[in-house]
Amino acid sequence: MRIVSLLFGSLALSYAMSAPSSTYVDALKNFLSSKKFTINGLFYMYDFDHNGIDPNDWIYITNDDQHNAFRLLGKTPTDANAFGWLPLNSIPSDLEITKPTGYFIFINFPQDQTYFHTNSFSWIYVSQGKVYKLMGSNAHHNFDYLDENRDGRLDALSNITYTINDKTIQFAYTSSEQKQECEDVRDFGRLYMKSSSWYIGNISYNCKFDADTKWQLNIDTITITDINKQEEGKFWLDNNYGEGTTTYNYAKGEVHIVGKYKNQTINCYEYYHPIVPITINQNESDILENVMENWGEGPCDPNFIRSTCPAWYYESLGDCTIDGQQNSNADTSTAKSIDAQVKIYWNVHEDNGKVDKIYTENIFRK
Repeated sequence: MRIVSLLFGSLALSYAMSAPSSTYVDALKNFLSSKKFTINGLFYMYDFDHNGIDPNDWIYITNDDQHNAFRLLGKTPTDANAFGWLPLNSIPSDLEITKPTGYFIFINFPQDQTYFHTNSFSWIYVSQGKVYKLMGSNAHHNFDYLDENRDGRLDALSNITYTINDKTIQFAYTSSEQKQECEDVRDFGRLYMKSSSWYIGNISYNCKFDADTKWQLNIDTITITDINKQEEGKFWLDNNYGEGTTTYNYAKGEVHIVGKYKNQTINCYEYYHPIVPITINQNESDILENVMENWGEGPCDPNFIRSTCPAWYYESLGDCTIDGQQNSNADTSTAKSIDAQVKIYWNVHEDNGKVDKIYTENIFRK
């Protein structure tokens, strides 16, 4: 099997339909950010004939207990089956099931029924950090996606980001007028550090290295009902490569870690005491910082309950040992080489339904 992401734009996402109006687009973005949605299916590029990727070399697998699989354009399309979905008896054994090309989400957007008198195409496709709105099927029975700026080409929805948590997805709408940015760079000759961030909403983040407080609340009080955080990192430490993704679910008290270091793979969970919902006043920046940064930091966290992670993970990454004691080797200041890039995405849900979005990126080189 070959996953050829460069063919992505010329195959699955090559057709576009102009949005009915700016009102439709604005309503769509607000609707997406108003609640969580179920991920209905996973989409894969798969070379059935092993002769190169064709337009029908795509598989859709339902994201439920049945895991039913269908081939795109596997049979002649009809009015009732616009994309010619062909049920497969089984999932190909060589399909990289853990690496979907993208995800499909049925949103049942009310204005689709208003404009098109059907919700058959009321679907969102997400892939590689981008979000696309399905608008219909073209004359060749290919996906027709929204053309937001009406230039004849498909567009990812502007100012829309998302966070995936298990089988659900949460979208965040970040209008450019509300977006605030911060950047700080330190270059000490042998050590280069850069921190940058952008954020929207009532919670703001100060990315300055010497800041007394990182987190600030821009209103008198806030009740946080849910926090989702995803951290992506790649690094070289003394000629050893590591990478991984850590997904934090504060409401469940669960942290999922997937990655590798020194040619060892890791796919494990840490479990903590849940800490949301929580109400914070404007002058309680220390509480806010503890909620936003210090929860889920390994066995030394007082909220820590247990872990399925191997002991080497804590020792190698300079965290805490599995028995909860501070690792004596945690200080990496004497390391001969450090080259790290860490990106963190936050979604903070308030009790009034508002979603605050924070993105931070840190780069270190020695």
